[in-house]
Amino acid sequence: MYFLIKMLNLSNGVAKVLRSDGGSGSAFLVSGNILVTAAHVVDQCDVINVKIEEEVCEATVLQSEPTLDLALLRVTDLPRTTHPLLIGTSSELTIGEDVLVAGFPLGSSVLTLHHGFLSAKGVASDFPAGTLTGLESNCPLLQIDATINEGFSGGPLLQASSNRVCGFITSKYGLLREFGDLRSELQGLIDHPITKQFASSGGGVIISGVDFGRFTAFIIQSLGVVSRTMQFLHVGIGYSVAIEVANSFIPQNRETTPH
Repeated sequence: MYFLIKMLNLSNGVAKVLRSDGGSGSAFLVSGNILVTAAHVVDQCDVINVKIEEEVCEATVLQSEPTLDLALLRVTDLPRTTHPLLIGTSSELTIGEDVLVAGFPLGSSVLTLHHGFLSAKGVASDFPAGTLTGLESNCPLLQIDATINEGFSGGPLLQASSNRVCGFITSKYGLLREFGDLRSELQGLIDHPITKQFASSGGGVIISGVDFGRFTAFIIQSLGVVSRTMQFLHVGIGYSVAIEVANSFIPQNRETTPH
């Protein structure tokens, strides 16, 4: 029941980010019509919408800081029922303390809440995730054991005891972005016209005794399995950028009273 109450309070402040290329992530309302998300969620995307309270709204990137994996979005025509989340500090967190992660993992259309605990605090240079994802070496990171899947990026990390935001999700274990890049390469290979031509040849393309039609069809099927497996891969370590990173960029007329 405790976590159900948390979810009900979060539903009007956490949004799903919808990219024009079909990708998605998470964001949360911090002030007026301003949302915080991860920079890589909106990177190289011309058209962005956010879905909050079952309404889809247009959004523009107000500011992006890739080396902090931070982006601010300005949203038009927000539903009247939306409400900024309460902002806390990461300095209040202690190792082993309960935390909550909210967002829309794996393209989910419903808000999802995961529970875990804070396992470490440090800066990007202390962790493989910081090294591999190009964060500033002194960017403060929070390591958590909560399950983090694709789509949670940009969502809020909350101190469970206060329901206040103490960070925003940047990645699971540092190989996440490399897996994402590899999946893109695999999909490009699968979608290549020559690959499709070989695969649709019905076994009619034979070079030096090798049936390249059947071989290519097999490779496509195998790469598809690998690609789908990568999407759900989870190694049990997640990372959040400390909310203090965003504080200097967030407008200061934000809510300070519980809702």
